[in-house]
Amino acid sequence: MRFNLILKLLITQFTIFFLLLNFSAAFAGQQPTGRVIGKIVDKETGDPIIGANVYLENTVLGAASDLEGNFLIDRVPAGNYTLIVSVIGYAETRINNLKVTPETVARVNVILQPEVLTTDVIEVEAKAVTNTEASLLKIREKSIAISDAISSEAISQAGSGNAAEALKQVTGASVGDDNNIFIRGLGDRYISTWLNGAGLPSSDPYKKTASIDLIPSNLVDNIITLKSFTPDKPGDFSGGAVNIKTKDFPGSFQFYSSFSLAFNPQVTHGSSALGFNVGRMGWLGMNDGTLDLPDVFKDQNLKIPSIAEANQDETGALARQIEDLTRSFNRELGPTAFTPPMNRSFSFSLGNQVRLFSRPLGYLASFTYNRSYSGYSDGVFRRWNQGTQDVMTTVFDLKENKTEQNILWGGLLNFSYKLTDNQVISFNGIYNKNGEIIARTLAGSYPYDMDESRIFQARVLNFKERTLINGQIKGAHYVPQFFNSRIEWVFSAGKTIEDQPDQRYFNSYYDTKKQSFGIKDNTPPSRYFRYLDEDQNQFFIDFKLPFKQWSGLKSTFKTGFYHLQKDRNYSERLFQMVDHQGYNYDGDPNDLLNDENIGIVDTLITTIRGVEYRSYDWGIVVQESTLPGNNYSANQKINASYLMVELPLYDKLRFIGGVRYEVTDMNLVTNDSTAKKGEIKTKDWLHSVNFIFSLMPRMNLRASYSRTLARPTFREIGPFATFDFMGGDVYIGNPDLKRSTIDNIDLRWEWFMNPGEVLALSAFYKNFKDPIERVFNSFEENTWKNVDFARAYGVELEVRKNMSILSKHLKYLLLGANVSFIKSRVNISEEELALIHNLRPDADDHRPFQGQSPYLINLNVTYSNPQMGLSTTVYYNIFGDRLSKVSYGGTPDVYEKSAGLLNISAKLRLFNQLSLKISGKNLLNPTFEKYQEFKGKKYIYNQFKRGRVFSVGLSYSI
Repeated sequence: MRFNLILKLLITQFTIFFLLLNFSAAFAGQQPTGRVIGKIVDKETGDPIIGANVYLENTVLGAASDLEGNFLIDRVPAGNYTLIVSVIGYAETRINNLKVTPETVARVNVILQPEVLTTDVIEVEAKAVTNTEASLLKIREKSIAISDAISSEAISQAGSGNAAEALKQVTGASVGDDNNIFIRGLGDRYISTWLNGAGLPSSDPYKKTASIDLIPSNLVDNIITLKSFTPDKPGDFSGGAVNIKTKDFPGSFQFYSSFSLAFNPQVTHGSSALGFNVGRMGWLGMNDGTLDLPDVFKDQNLKIPSIAEANQDETGALARQIEDLTRSFNRELGPTAFTPPMNRSFSFSLGNQVRLFSRPLGYLASFTYNRSYSGYSDGVFRRWNQGTQDVMTTVFDLKENKTEQNILWGGLLNFSYKLTDNQVISFNGIYNKNGEIIARTLAGSYPYDMDESRIFQARVLNFKERTLINGQIKGAHYVPQFFNSRIEWVFSAGKTIEDQPDQRYFNSYYDTKKQSFGIKDNTPPSRYFRYLDEDQNQFFIDFKLPFKQWSGLKSTFKTGFYHLQKDRNYSERLFQMVDHQGYNYDGDPNDLLNDENIGIVDTLITTIRGVEYRSYDWGIVVQESTLPGNNYSANQKINASYLMVELPLYDKLRFIGGVRYEVTDMNLVTNDSTAKKGEIKTKDWLHSVNFIFSLMPRMNLRASYSRTLARPTFREIGPFATFDFMGGDVYIGNPDLKRSTIDNIDLRWEWFMNPGEVLALSAFYKNFKDPIERVFNSFEENTWKNVDFARAYGVELEVRKNMSILSKHLKYLLLGANVSFIKSRVNISEEELALIHNLRPDADDHRPFQGQSPYLINLNVTYSNPQMGLSTTVYYNIFGDRLSKVSYGGTPDVYEKSAGLLNISAKLRLFNQLSLKISGKNLLNPTFEKYQEFKGKKYIYNQFKRGRVFSVGLSYSI
């Protein structure tokens, strides 16, 4: 009730605020007028031009460009105009036939040419900027680093539901199971994820990067992936740095809303789907208390009495306490069948730019909600052991039935206020909530641990609630009095929470000979309560000082400071339902914890010499098996400073280089006082050298060399073991890990042929010192170790071309493709190699990086006809077989089989403001398969199909 009340108050306050802003803007003038907005940049460098005079010829209407190069001319009467842009040092530019209509915004971006190149007045015809892919390509062309990008337009066309799905379209990027990101064959530890330029905290105890699947695609304006390092960025990436830019406020009032329905015939049909009770707030992905640990266990002083203590207690108080503690838990241990409704989503956003105290104020508020169902009922789940020299033996062979509900909703609130023409303050806030509800059953043979007459059965009930909160305050200041310098600063505060309450794991069997059910004593029903809370605060400030080099060409000196503070707390408690008499189990897991089976099932009173002695026969009682070492606190501090210069050696060759100094202090302490402390303390000099040679207009040749680093995660240096419910694996950390360093070499040739078109060829090579790899130790546990050597190299090709080159009738058809070929090599540690050679003497002493595909292919065909209001896209993605999991000893590693993804979408404008969109995702519905290969024979490890998803939606915009 308290949450709902606060939510209603916030919505009411924001609604009143936005209505007042728009009411004041609507009645500020007597007649309908329009606006002219745009951005002015330098043709050679792409930098924004500050203080340019922008005015409409033969009027008194005008403005000056701000420190971002943006300008706004407000309250312009309808008509055709000539826009004139002038500033000292650049040729005057005239934009002819600029049409302004009432209640609309005329957008025009202006590229100014330095006077050193021309003294003529440049005249061009006005053209509205509508192609966001084209604008991103222009940013890429002028970028000081090698980068790739995808716009909100392309994200929507490909049918991506969140930022992780959208990243698949980036050259050299792939997304594996559990939304693990790989760029250029490198996984989590070699990738950074940023939101609007600032890092995000992780909500996964095993990952460094943030879970970007938490960010709905409706909130994303673009995703830019940096692939080469410059000293003004944090140095902890080698594969790539993914910067997700959320949507910005519009130039005039805009309102957008959408609603869609989708269904997967494999799930949303029939009643084979599985679920369990998560409470009334389940539709929001939130736990309303239904799954909470019983209140009595939150008392840190509570001690569960032992059976021996209860038997010796003549009052019976301890026995009653054990019974009450056991009965306080949720009785549900197995899933139930249900028929899922259709997937559904809706979103809305509104924004405007108004005047507050006669200064521009921009704002944007957005909200999105999505609930979807996925799963399968005929999955295959197997495990194998190395048996003889010729074949592998079965550990278990199970049929898998799994249903997942995914709820994702979030809001965005942006404000930007121009204090003066030279000073802007901005605020960006985002709140996202994700709930995953997974119900799973497994059934089949388990010859490794059971007689062949017994059918093994397992049930897993898993609820995960993740929260991402991030707030940023930014400032940008142009200081003409101090050599025209520029100061930019950002303070970012972020929090992620991952709450996994009452994860239940229940194993049983059915004996076909005895026709009876049973539960093994060594695998009692277990329930985990896990909670992760991570706070991350950042502050960085950059100073840019322009100057002219020996030939009078514009150059920039840049320096700055960076600070990061990260704090994490992780707790885990394990409870098991132990039966001291042998489980009275009839095959229904939800009937196991009935009152007759819990606690004292019988009381025996024996009289000896007139004295009564009481003894008990015990049934199921709760037992806490929490390990203190599995609970930890960790912190990380990073301080950095840098020096950097952007220097044109002559008009066609630019040098960008410098050095960054990073100091790392990372600590982890568990609740086990005897455990070793995990810590990383380093001081690193990270250097970068970049050259950009302009072969001809819109054609660049880039070369880059840099040194970066990779730090272990908190979990990896934590000296304790944890059990993975879904995979069945044990993970134990290594407090002796060291950070890795990477030398990177990058080359790229790129040709931006026309707006929205590009042809690019890239090559890269990376050399790793002390890389961290996940391996198996001699106890068959997953752990992490530094190995001596690793390398990765590859080539990338990207093309995006309008087909009007073939025929004018194909001017609305755009073909796009990017292809990557990647190889990597990681040396296997001596300890592990010895184990492997015991069974496979001819095995190699190296393997590829986990998650690295030998090839990645993205293809897309887009037809966009603005006159018809029709846009259609066909998108196809495929990757080569990739290493999914390193196996123990001589058992072959697990690989993920190549699978093609085909999505088709079409959007049609029905009326001026109403559009219809239909789409089909995963239309090929390939088999998702993981396998091991030995002696030329394939052994299935995991196999299922995701199913096709069809959707239809309406959107309305003003």
